[in-house]
Amino acid sequence: MHLLKLSTKKPDGWKKFTSGFSNDLKLQKLDSKYHTWLIATINENGDLIRSIARSTNNNNNNNNTPIGSEQQQQQQQKEQGEQKKNSHSDVNDESDDTKNTTTNQKEKIIIEKVSVSQAIRRNSGRIQVTGTITGKTKLSKIISKAQLYCDKCSDYFECNFNPIPVEHVKSIKEKCDICERLVKSYNIKPLDHKNAIIIELQDTNSFDELDRLPVYLFDKDTVDIKMGENAEVVGEIKIVENNFKYFPYLYCESIRYLNKESFELTDEDKQKIIQFNETYKNAEGGVIRALVERFDLSIVGCEVEKEGILYCDVNTSTKIADKSEHIDILLIGPPGLAKTTLMERGTDLIPGSNKVGGQYATGKSFTAIVEKTDNNTVLRLGSIPRSYDAVCGINELAKLNNHDLDKLYDVMSKRSFDFEKLGIKANIKTPTAIIATANPTNSDNWLNNEKVDFNEIPGLAPLKDRFGLIFILRKRNQKQNDEFADKWSEVEAMKERGELPDYTEFLTKYIQYAKMFEPVLSDEARFMLKEFYKNVNATGFGSPRVQKTLNNLARAVARLRLKKVVDEEDAKKAREFYNLMLTNFQKSVVYSESAKDLAYKKGVEILERNKNLNVNGITVEDLVELICKENKQLAIYFGYDKEKSLKIKDNRKTQDVRNLLLNNSHVKKISEKPTVLKWFDTITSSPSTTDTADQSDLSDISDICDKKIDADQEKNNKKNNFFNENGSENLSHTSHTSFSNEEPESDKGMQLKPGGRIYKVTDEWYDELNNGDSN
Repeated sequence: MHLLKLSTKKPDGWKKFTSGFSNDLKLQKLDSKYHTWLIATINENGDLIRSIARSTNNNNNNNNTPIGSEQQQQQQQKEQGEQKKNSHSDVNDESDDTKNTTTNQKEKIIIEKVSVSQAIRRNSGRIQVTGTITGKTKLSKIISKAQLYCDKCSDYFECNFNPIPVEHVKSIKEKCDICERLVKSYNIKPLDHKNAIIIELQDTNSFDELDRLPVYLFDKDTVDIKMGENAEVVGEIKIVENNFKYFPYLYCESIRYLNKESFELTDEDKQKIIQFNETYKNAEGGVIRALVERFDLSIVGCEVEKEGILYCDVNTSTKIADKSEHIDILLIGPPGLAKTTLMERGTDLIPGSNKVGGQYATGKSFTAIVEKTDNNTVLRLGSIPRSYDAVCGINELAKLNNHDLDKLYDVMSKRSFDFEKLGIKANIKTPTAIIATANPTNSDNWLNNEKVDFNEIPGLAPLKDRFGLIFILRKRNQKQNDEFADKWSEVEAMKERGELPDYTEFLTKYIQYAKMFEPVLSDEARFMLKEFYKNVNATGFGSPRVQKTLNNLARAVARLRLKKVVDEEDAKKAREFYNLMLTNFQKSVVYSESAKDLAYKKGVEILERNKNLNVNGITVEDLVELICKENKQLAIYFGYDKEKSLKIKDNRKTQDVRNLLLNNSHVKKISEKPTVLKWFDTITSSPSTTDTADQSDLSDISDICDKKIDADQEKNNKKNNFFNENGSENLSHTSHTSFSNEEPESDKGMQLKPGGRIYKVTDEWYDELNNGDSN
């Protein structure tokens, strides 16, 4: 009788095991993890007789002698225990040596950094690859653990496939531990699996669509894959057979998503950028003109187009939908006017950008396509989603048919699009700015070189409306062409001598630094842009998208100026630039005034209109309240509609209007706390001498006061109760010459003013008044 090993959990191998029985049975290796033993004999007729015995001991038993009793098993276990004790110290020593050797080997391992193009030409090795994620497959399961059975030895054993799992059992090439015979695939049973997704990496800024590296991602790395972004992957290259062809695959060990910065900004770079801004911000044209002058000196002229491209580049971000601040640009004109060169230089300034020709592409290749391979269905991103947080340049946009142009609607509006095909459903984000070029419908020239009609711009009307800036390029007249030829010849000579500066790297770093700013629109800037949009809309140009374009344009101006707030100056610059573009369509509009200027003018109007009614003047707070009541837009500007305080100490806008009013030679401040303003028809040279210089007006004012004082007594007391606010006693008024109950300590402390009131006088004012009297 022989003792055979059998797992109660693995009954499938029994038939294969018993089919090879003969009169001479092999002794089987025992394993501690099997607790059930089979005792089998063969009788004279060749019949197999089985009996089961259970063991209560878990120790290994590697003795090949049949065990016939429990005592024999215990004796054998004791002997094995002594052998283990004797060899324990030696094993530990060997283990320590092995551990040290392994550690030293790990320290010597150097991970080589290679490009995608280099990686696909490797046959093996552990590498680090950086590229853009351009495609991915559906989630699948691959084998990470399997049970193998050897026909010859009738033995089961397990294999773990980590860190590199296998796709199917045919890929497992394992040998038996005993006989070293290759295990057949039908004797392999998967026990555990890993989640897997294959992504495709492509070199950033590469135009070779064939150089794609398939990368296996496992388990946690398969969650939230950021399509279109740059990623750094560390893993091992393996060659995989597919339909009798062999392809390289990278099995990922770790993945890290990168920002779109191929130029890492150092502290020195940031300091140079800040210094550049400080140097040119007060120069003529400011820092924006200085940046435009450094935009590809080989392109002669086109300053307006260059400036617009800078605005487009600096507003690129990962924002989508309503939060998007992207500005799309269309460059349109006859051939030979540097449209394509401008587009290419604009995309070169932003790392991760792509360029594509409309004459060689389709709408699907711009957005996304699905390809079905032998083993997988792969979603591949087009040029636009691959330009994540960057710019996609499209040359010859008009070459696309209307069906292909439809694909761009959601991309340019929501900065994302929904995709569903061959069982793959996804919402693909496209935070990408578009710079496109096109020829007019009459490709040789415009019908009217002085005025451009929208009908001459090819493409569907809704798509035209999605371009925030449309630049019209015209052929030069003879004088302009002569000037261009002279400048171009000079530039070419400098290029040949190697003297033409290249500021591409500086501009790229400047834009990357400027993109860190998130400027917020001030109320004044928002008001100015809104009023300007109303004027633009009145001309019949564009749609409500124009207002968002103006806001984004103002933010771009502030970013290039390295500012955190979009103020009135930025809004004016954006307004002027957009108006310059409108001149191509003969749609230029008159600039609207800022809310602050409108409030100032309204305040002057009210003061002058009520100069005889409010003989004692009016507080700034009451004046602003009247302004808000007469103009709803200004009420919103001051926050009056939301019951915001109009006091000078609480409202900065009230302070601004007060300061403007005090600069008006007809408006004088006759009280400090609270500030009281009054209109005087006679202009005086200095606000400090106003109150005493115009003595001829005092008698008239007093007469008016006599007539008005009784009717307006209660109103004036309420509006001009200056002492109450300062904690002083209230003054009673019986005539135009009224005194307090307590006589002032000195003339320096109080002063009699027109209208019969006594006001507090500061030391400075007292000195100025005395000097004025003496003169």
